[in-house]
This record gives sequence, C-alpha cells and structure tokens, in this order.
Amino acid sequence: GDDNFNIVGSTGVATITGGTGTLDKITISTADYDATADTVTGIEVIALGSGLDITITAAQLAANSLSAVGSAGGTSLLNVSGTSGADTIDISGITFTTATAVITGGALADVITLSAATDSVVIAADTDSITTAYDSITSYGLTADTISTAAATATGVVASDVTASVGVTNGIATGLFTFDKAAASSLTDAIAKVGADVATAGDSVVFQYGTAAYFFQDVDGATTTTSDILIELVGTTATSM
Repeated sequence: GDDNFNIVGSTGVATITGGTGTLDKITISTADYDATADTVTGIEVIALGSGLDITITAAQLAANSLSAVGSAGGTSLLNVSGTSGADTIDISGITFTTATAVITGGALADVITLSAATDSVVIAADTDSITTAYDSITSYGLTADTISTAAATATGVVASDVTASVGVTNGIATGLFTFDKAAASSLTDAIAKVGADVATAGDSVVFQYGTAAYFFQDVDGATTTTSDILIELVGTTATSM
C-alpha cells in the first residue's frame, strides 16, 4: 500500500524509505524540513503544511519519482539544492498545488527542466553559472518563472536602454540586447559582443542566439566575460526582462 511519513521536526529523520505503492507520501506538519542530510527513497508525494517548506538535494530528487507537491495553504516551497558538480535537475513531472519550486543549482553547467507551475532558479554565487560553464533551463516561462542573482557580488539590475543604430551601435531595450552593430557569428562571438557593451558590474540583459535566449550579467565590471554569469533558456524567444 501507500505509506505516509509524518515529519514533525526540522532535521535528523535519517532514513525514509517508501514501499511499493505509487503514492508514498512525506507530510510536513509543524516546521520546515531540511532533508538534505537524510536518506530519502521511494517517495511520490510531498504534502506541506501551510507556509512550510522542504529542502532536498538534486540527488534525492533523482532518487525519487515525485509526482505531486501540495500545500495546505500559504506559500510553501520545494527547495532543490545542487552540488559543486554538474547536476541534472528535472521537476517537469511534478504537479504543484499551492506550492512552488526554488532550484539552486550550484557550480558547473547544470541542466535544469522546470515545471508547468511558477518556479525560481537561484544563482547563489558568482561562479555558479559562468560563460565557460553555464546552466541551461528548459521550459522557462517568461511571464511566470524567475532567475535570482541576489547572492551575486554585484546586485543585478536591468541594463539601461541604448538606442540601436544599424552598423553603428548595438541596442538595449527593456533589457533585451540586440546585435545591430554587427550580427554575431557564433555564441562565443555573441557573448564577446554583449560583454563589450555590458561592462558595469550587476548590469543584466537577455539576448537571442539561434533558438535559445540567454541571460547575461556582468560580474567583474570589465569587458572580459570569463567570470560573467550566463544562463541558456532553451527554446525561449527573448522579448525583454
């Protein structure tokens, strides 16, 4: 049958093992639960008390077949934490009810697939998604999902508008960078062109290259781009920030 594990503390459960049922459940009833140090397997459903959160690792997400995360009310979160390596974090198969997901990928090039609900991706350090090892996000909803770089050294702000002039000046309009001076010949060239014009620490833009949009934030306050933040939004057409 289906098992239900009612968690009343915030940490230290140690081992949770669901059985052969298809709706084995963790219920969080009294406090936020940090499961990252525990062994959690065989869970399909997470039920959160009103306003309560659960934090799991990318490995725990992969080890369980989560299909539903729901809350009794308020704003409840499923927090997924990545590692120092390249993680694959896929929440596309989870149905969220009165709950949202916050994904913090960590260093190296993480591959993230979001849900149909409202999700947030957090860049927790300057080095978490840089131009030489950048994260990719699939199913990013332009009007629903968010990217947070609040933990970066320089607070992210939308770069100021720049009037485009064909053959002379690249444009920026409400954060959308366009290659008006000269077309980008490759993604590497596109990054270099953006970095040359967006060189104030914290300034952020989105730009289109091929079938993907890219989020770019200057980190070092210089035209060099090796330490700047870059995130690929797979299959997304950028319009503004």
